[in-house]
Amino acid sequence: MRLRRRLGALEEREFRLLWLSRVVSDFGDRFALIGLAFAVLDIKASAATLGYVFAARTVSNLVFLQTAGVWADRVPRQLLMLASDVGRGGAQAVLAFLLLTGRAEVWHLIVLAAIYGVAEAFFGPASQGLVPQTVRPERLHQANAMMSLSRNVTGILGPAAAGVVIAISSTGWAIAVDAATFAVSAAFLAAMRLAFTKPERLRFVTELVDGWKEFTRQTWIWVSVVYFGLFHLTALACFFVLAPVIAKRELGGSSAYATIMVGAGLGAVVGSLAAMRYRPSRSLVIVFSSTALWSVVLVGYALSASVPLITACAFVGAMAMNYGAAFWFTAMQEHVPRHALSRVSSYDWLGSWLFLPLGYVLIGPVAETIGYDETLLIAVGWTLFSSLGILLIPSVRNLRSKDARSQTPQPDPLTAPQGAG
Repeated sequence: MRLRRRLGALEEREFRLLWLSRVVSDFGDRFALIGLAFAVLDIKASAATLGYVFAARTVSNLVFLQTAGVWADRVPRQLLMLASDVGRGGAQAVLAFLLLTGRAEVWHLIVLAAIYGVAEAFFGPASQGLVPQTVRPERLHQANAMMSLSRNVTGILGPAAAGVVIAISSTGWAIAVDAATFAVSAAFLAAMRLAFTKPERLRFVTELVDGWKEFTRQTWIWVSVVYFGLFHLTALACFFVLAPVIAKRELGGSSAYATIMVGAGLGAVVGSLAAMRYRPSRSLVIVFSSTALWSVVLVGYALSASVPLITACAFVGAMAMNYGAAFWFTAMQEHVPRHALSRVSSYDWLGSWLFLPLGYVLIGPVAETIGYDETLLIAVGWTLFSSLGILLIPSVRNLRSKDARSQTPQPDPLTAPQGAG
């Protein structure tokens, strides 16, 4: 009975389909993460080159985020996610073909990464707005925690499988698996049945401005997004660009990187399970404390050449990060009106990821100039300092979770779930 209460959100048909879609897609993404990194490094073993590919994907994503946010509040969100799956799956299929036939060049990877980023832009705001439409309000936090849990389970299985596939075949097959998972994910989204009431259509700029007003109305939202943006510029860019290069040069290659990522996946699962079991009253205190603790993985890469020790650091960091992550999404969904949630989410995504391409471009040259270890430790110092600083802001420190049992569902002019089973 207790387990059933923990997994109760899966009893609702629309959420179950959404969850299955994300499970399959997330597995492919984790699989492809290692495949893409080592595909780039096989063509040109350079941290700067890897940064350029990641930057192309992120910049194209950011350019279309605001358009995506407006459309996700205008049209059925699951259809927008389905279109995103088709676009990303197509880009990955072309990339897999180029890699498997030996024709791939760096510029191919950059162009296809940019196409992938455009399609991905429409997924995030629609997905965050869709979750509250598929479950009852008292199950909202549980649904977010289950989404996090599934991402983290696939975070174990995906890298482990990718390490094996790359070792016995090639990076091209890893990308091909990702392309196939998008087709399966799209099938689950196509099966969803949500009622849709067409909202009053305002001018695009008017809707964009209304979304901005809602985004800036609550101080805790925009200051948190500024924090996330600077975190991505420093710490996350370091992790994505430097970790694969360190693994290739000093730790033994893709198998070592996959091992570390599996350790991170295990920690993430533990963190997500903890989030399902215990929900603090002050959500954002946990969010930013968890982000600060995540930086231990950067300390591991900077100070150790031991794969087991770095894996242990990755376990602790991912456990902390994923415990806090579910509370951020729930806070947004509880405190932002449903009709504006996708637009506010698009500003969240834009601000959070805005500086990541710059980080991708700068981290490689900076690390080559001052040293990899020094770059990682500077990022750790900034993460700890900024995490403490944001918790000194009253609206962040004092934001409290709503009591799920006493929530009154907010009417959504777009959709209402049907056929819960």
